[in-house]
Amino acid sequence: MQQTTNRIHILLTLLLFTWAGQMTSVAAEQRPNVITLYADDLGYRDIGCYDGPVKTPVLDKLAAGGQMTDWGAHHVDIALWAIELPKKRLVTLEGKGDIPRIANGYNMPAQFDVVCKMLNGVELQLVTGQRQGIMLEGSKGRFFVNRGGIFVKPVGQLKDDPLPKRAISELYRGKQPGDHMGNFFECVKSRDLPISGAFSHHRAVSILHLANLCLQLGRKLTWNLATEQIVGDDVANAMQSREQRKGFEIFV
Repeated sequence: MQQTTNRIHILLTLLLFTWAGQMTSVAAEQRPNVITLYADDLGYRDIGCYDGPVKTPVLDKLAAGGQMTDWGAHHVDIALWAIELPKKRLVTLEGKGDIPRIANGYNMPAQFDVVCKMLNGVELQLVTGQRQGIMLEGSKGRFFVNRGGIFVKPVGQLKDDPLPKRAISELYRGKQPGDHMGNFFECVKSRDLPISGAFSHHRAVSILHLANLCLQLGRKLTWNLATEQIVGDDVANAMQSREQRKGFEIFV
């Protein structure tokens, strides 16, 4: 009886090991292709792609669009929200920037100045500087906004000439203003469009990648907002996407 019990235990153990091995093999095939990097006492301003003192070309390459698409994603989304970028028409981009020429390394500018022109005469300037934020200029003045607040003359004038009572509420489509994350969860429940929606982010990131592209190619680009193609430039259009790794393709 004892021998039979031992044989059953051995058989069950073998079956468990076989099953675990099969599960490990399946898990390895289905595991996401993700790498997590940890660094001690490293600030984002220290590495090369942020014009830092340490040359990190291989690490910088992981930053994809660099400072343009990193900080730019915050600021340009708000700027395009303010100027109401249309869904159609043409936009031109041209500028200058220092492109690193490192073999198999980082190739995005840490310093740049790009002007994006709309057909209605509105201009969006993407420029690096010490003060992160957005300067909005119009016929009646200008003001600067960033994470620290809103500055310059028109804000002070609001004391004597306040906004209409429902202006902010209408801007937020009736939702509670002042909290993007809160607005997102409100819209998850109500199925409404968030104040900062997928469309606005898509437009913002498109403009930022195009800005990098015009700097890399060293020439002016004209972007068709309706077709999402670069007008009359096959080389630039071919650079809109990269060859996808087999088994990880994304089809839209």
